[in-house]
Amino acid sequence: MTTTFEQAGQKNLKAHVSAKRASGGNLRAIYSPVTVDVQELDINGGLSTASNGSDETTVTFTNYGNVELSNIEITATADDSVRDNRDVFDVDPDEETSVTFDTGEYDTDIINFSATYTARGEKYETTRTATRDQQVTGEIRLTSIDVAASGSTVSIDGEAANIGGTDVESVLISIPTTDGITPAGGSGEYFVGSVDASEFSTFELTASVERDTVPIRVAYIADNDRVTKTQTVDVSSLNTTTGAAGQTQPEATSGGEQNQSGLPLLPIIFGVVLVLTLGGLGRYLWNRE
Repeated sequence: MTTTFEQAGQKNLKAHVSAKRASGGNLRAIYSPVTVDVQELDINGGLSTASNGSDETTVTFTNYGNVELSNIEITATADDSVRDNRDVFDVDPDEETSVTFDTGEYDTDIINFSATYTARGEKYETTRTATRDQQVTGEIRLTSIDVAASGSTVSIDGEAANIGGTDVESVLISIPTTDGITPAGGSGEYFVGSVDASEFSTFELTASVERDTVPIRVAYIADNDRVTKTQTVDVSSLNTTTGAAGQTQPEATSGGEQNQSGLPLLPIIFGVVLVLTLGGLGRYLWNRE
């Protein structure tokens, strides 16, 4: 038996049951007091979402009210376009149900979810806006680079840092053979291996260099995609006008001729003449006395 009340609260009722035996007999009436607690009608369906950095978004529909909710349909909308919709089972009070949407191919991180449902013959709707929590793909960048030279051979040391949010694998760092650059034997490439997210690994490269910049090729695998890029290192501070790293040129001199000892010739000759002149004058004065 179903009935409604205009106001919530405790209601004292009397149940009246009439019955007789199946074999026949008189109809008997039974009266029994019944007390019921009438609640305020609460129709309240809600949505929640979770992505956890994956290509899928889980949407949960919860019945927060005290009335069964039925005919539930959940729809995903992105950029004002309906992308997908799902039908779910009826949900009793204080219960919930979940469905998963494949949102990895959506070209936006903002997704609107809406749920329509029926309660006591009336149709209702609730909405939820979700932001996909996608992790940044792993990316290798060369940092803390230190360059040293010995003749025309340049050594490049540094760190291969993963500035992304996922791990990368098969990291290989190398110096390609180009005009003015020749890798020094097996030291022209360095296999780093795997680098976890927000971590780094050191490397060392050596090459014969006759130019001001050195291109360094970085190859690795991130999220099953192979990536190859080039990062340029400036070595101009190690080079001079001859193009040989680590070599310096003598500074140009100005004014006066120099002998092999580096002393000016004219001041020396003047000093000798002055000494001889003074010596002859002294000898002349001595003889007069």
